[in-house]
Amino acid sequence: GILTDKNRNVWLYGIDGIVVSYDSGNNWLHNESEQKNSVLKLCSIKKDILYSLYLGGQDGNGIYYSSNQGNDWKEIYKNNSSILLSISCTEQGLLWAVGKEGRILKYNGEITEVNELSKNYDSFKLYQNYPNPFNSSTNINFILEKKTEVKLDIYNVNGEKIKTIINNYKQPGNYSIIWDGKNNKGEMVSSGIYYYRLIQINNSKTKKMILLQ
Repeated sequence: GILTDKNRNVWLYGIDGIVVSYDSGNNWLHNESEQKNSVLKLCSIKKDILYSLYLGGQDGNGIYYSSNQGNDWKEIYKNNSSILLSISCTEQGLLWAVGKEGRILKYNGEITEVNELSKNYDSFKLYQNYPNPFNSSTNINFILEKKTEVKLDIYNVNGEKIKTIINNYKQPGNYSIIWDGKNNKGEMVSSGIYYYRLIQINNSKTKKMILLQ
């Protein structure tokens, strides 16, 4: 394969490792590194940062990282049981890797599996309020599966936040919160459609409720 990095250096990679040209292809240097295996993919994020995906027999399959234009490489991931197929660098500074059996990895200083992200994403449940419609007050129930920082906000039909009920850390458990139909000023709001939104660090869930007076 071939890669032109952010410094316009040209990299060639394959079964013999990596070679690089710093002068538009006039001269080529073999990149001496810890990578003794075939290089399947090379990608660049910033001017000095490179990632390479290697494959090599009993040495397994993994990812190397360089922060100094390939002069030194550090292995950041290795797995002998699950083969990675490709890597991709994003403009946001993230590295993504895909493998067999639907495996997806994300790297931003540390390796995270996407299925782990999914577990975090579903680490709480928000239920429909009751009664609904309601006259003066209603119960909002939710479950937290781990200790986390959460917010519970109320919005009117125009999307304006009118009330913050919770804004702190909570322990895992079941919670039942009563909203008395009042805004942050302590004033009773008018009849209509409202939305309550439970916000976690990287996720939020919203449900609709109706106030009738």
